[in-house]
Amino acid sequence: FYYYNGYYNSYYGYLYGGWYSGNNYQEASTYQGATKTTGVFNGSYFYNMSNLRFSFGGTLSYSGYNTDFYNRVDDTKTGYLKGHNFAFTPVIRYSWLSKEKFRLHAGIGWSFYWDIIRYKMDTNKGTQTTKCSDTTFDNAFMITPIGFSFGKEIFVFGEANLGGRTGNFVGGVGYRF
Repeated sequence: FYYYNGYYNSYYGYLYGGWYSGNNYQEASTYQGATKTTGVFNGSYFYNMSNLRFSFGGTLSYSGYNTDFYNRVDDTKTGYLKGHNFAFTPVIRYSWLSKEKFRLHAGIGWSFYWDIIRYKMDTNKGTQTTKCSDTTFDNAFMITPIGFSFGKEIFVFGEANLGGRTGNFVGGVGYRF
């Protein structure tokens, strides 16, 4: 069973990854450790139009991850892959049920995001080192088929998102001005 895992950059070509099976990485002498992630942290602001069911706003998001690579012979660390993602997503929402304490909404948005990646791999017992830092900018369309909020001034909320960079399932606590 073989599959491809890698990141492509037009300047460097394939920075890391390759055809491999199981946990083999770069050579049969190294393996990939567990990937640690921060999850996605969001901060949002929305302006609700008076007497209309539309609201306009945006979300700032951050997520990060880290993966270490190890030597199969002596389990020493041979490299790492670290990444940070920052995103801004303008959104338009429509509340198709809007009561004083409960709202159901749907929305669309467009995520603009920056990926910052750092990669290092020592080969041949430290005699050769491959390093790379790369920052890329991209964008993605987002749709929120359903979301809810419950409460008046202080409220809880949740929504399901498809695409974008704010997370697939978002929930939390908010405050209405």
